[in-house]
Amino acid sequence: MHILNLKPIDKTLKEFAEFGTFVLGLVAAPLALYRGHTTAAVVLWAAAVVLRLLAFVNLRWVKWPFIALSLVTWPIGLVISYLALAIIYYLIFTPVALLFRLMGRDALHRKLDRQASTYWEVYNPNRGAERYLRQF
Repeated sequence: MHILNLKPIDKTLKEFAEFGTFVLGLVAAPLALYRGHTTAAVVLWAAAVVLRLLAFVNLRWVKWPFIALSLVTWPIGLVISYLALAIIYYLIFTPVALLFRLMGRDALHRKLDRQASTYWEVYNPNRGAERYLRQF
């Protein structure tokens, strides 16, 4: 589980300021060029410049925007990660497992054989060094 970072170090704050400047500029450019929302683009570019200047003047001033965005995005990330895992499990692994069960596939050889005296498989360690060159 991801733990909230409420006491970020200077390196984290510097990375946040650099990445925030980049993302704000990246979001603002298409707004101005393709949508014609120049006011929104100018506001985002101004926010990017202010964030970068705050980091340049005093890196600790970027701490509160970092914590605020962490608090806002942490629950979203938590829900999305559990949702993504549930979707992968129930929509990919479960149908594949049910299909294998219907086909009778037993890759681990777990079927009970009542006529077998033992389930022991002979181990042959001398398979030759050339097997390392044939990985597949």
